[in-house]
Amino acid sequence: MLPLLLATVLIAVVGLAVALAVTVRAIRARGRALAELERERARARTDALTDTLNRHALEEALVSEQARVGRGARPTAVFFVDVDLFREVNNRYGYATGDALLVALSDRLRSRLRGSDSIYRWGGDEFAVIAPEVGDAASLAGAAERLRGLFADEPVAAGPHLLPVTVSVGAALIENGGDAFATLEHAGRLAKTAKRRRNAALAQSGRSAHEAGVLG
Repeated sequence: MLPLLLATVLIAVVGLAVALAVTVRAIRARGRALAELERERARARTDALTDTLNRHALEEALVSEQARVGRGARPTAVFFVDVDLFREVNNRYGYATGDALLVALSDRLRSRLRGSDSIYRWGGDEFAVIAPEVGDAASLAGAAERLRGLFADEPVAAGPHLLPVTVSVGAALIENGGDAFATLEHAGRLAKTAKRRRNAALAQSGRSAHEAGVLG
């Protein structure tokens, strides 16, 4: 009787151990699958060259910031940063240097922004920056000028080359009752206007406008 009981217990223990092992493997597999899904989601929101966020992520952020400002937060700044004479860099030094320059530009932007700010590659040589809680036209203009000065005051290392680079900046505010996507478009138009002179920053909030740092 005792041997039969021991055998039954042993079978039950072995069965439990097998079941636990299967469960552990299933949990680990699920964890790996979830981690890979998160990596895929991150890749879908990241620019492959510069490792900044991409246009898809920017659209999500605009919706989020509009909602946050609509709940009573201070206005959010949107900056459009356009690299001056980028085509000449490609033509003179080659596309590899051009790519290295874009990476260096995005790295410098990222290193000088606040922790709450975020940078996005719009496409080509254009970047967008979202900066929450900027507040008013004067603060917007000052921030736009600082972005311009990040590059005008210090050359950029791109591969073996140390290049003097300037940017043109357009800036506008996402305000309560406004349209975040229209704000981005407006910042882009301001950047295009600033680029006519190069090394310039144009900021506009509502009907107030400010031109800063036109050294061109």
